[in-house]
Amino acid sequence: MITSRCPAVAFLTWFVCSGLLAVQMAGVRVRLFYFKTGKPATGEQIALYLGEASRASTPKLEATTSSDGVAVFRLAEPFPKAVWVYTENGRMEGCAVEGLIPFDDVMRQGVTIGVDNKEGFRGGVCKGDRSAIERLRAKPGEIVVFVRKLSIWEKMQN
Repeated sequence: MITSRCPAVAFLTWFVCSGLLAVQMAGVRVRLFYFKTGKPATGEQIALYLGEASRASTPKLEATTSSDGVAVFRLAEPFPKAVWVYTENGRMEGCAVEGLIPFDDVMRQGVTIGVDNKEGFRGGVCKGDRSAIERLRAKPGEIVVFVRKLSIWEKMQN
């Protein structure tokens, strides 16, 4: 009886190990930089929504940025059509209002979320060297987000 199962077990082992049964995975790197200094935002809790965040059923992944400001998210197939990065954790906020980001754009060329140009809105309070946006531009598989630290007054209001 054991000998009759061995070929099936051997075939199944080969099938799994050969990658034919493997699930496709994609790694998305989210890099956070403080716009004012161009330095990485380290130790910050962020979320990556796999679709429209306003829907309660949208899956969400959370991570903390490393010493180089990077949070890595592993996504399995089926990949979402779009993702959304949530950076507002009570200590910082994004310098631009971003919408849903097409997942294909992230994987193909990378997406950089810079600074809004509207005075009096987020872009008006994010001060810094705008050349950093080009210098730190996203690469394929990455989302780069420029953020600013909240003031003590803003933190107290939250």
